[in-house]
Amino acid sequence: MGLGSGFIVGLPNIPLPNEDVARVVCFDIVCRNCHQERSTYPKLQLKEFSRAYCKACQRAYDLNNLGVVIEGSPGDRLYFYRANYVPFVLSISN
Repeated sequence: MGLGSGFIVGLPNIPLPNEDVARVVCFDIVCRNCHQERSTYPKLQLKEFSRAYCKACQRAYDLNNLGVVIEGSPGDRLYFYRANYVPFVLSISN
């Protein structure tokens, strides 16, 4: 169930690189940088404009661009999982 027992799942506004159709994307709900730097598990907050925000480190992540840091200290992008959706079934793996 991911690090924080949860995921952020959705459709990006633009397709992922090397894909011509947007498909379901999935990120861990926990801030990767806080987990790596402090061994903590703060959950991200969803914000407007397809962003996720961490109150602990004040980083913002772009959910339309593979979860890269777009605000705050430089750092790693969010943990990304493979997601597949067929009607009524969502599978998440790494």
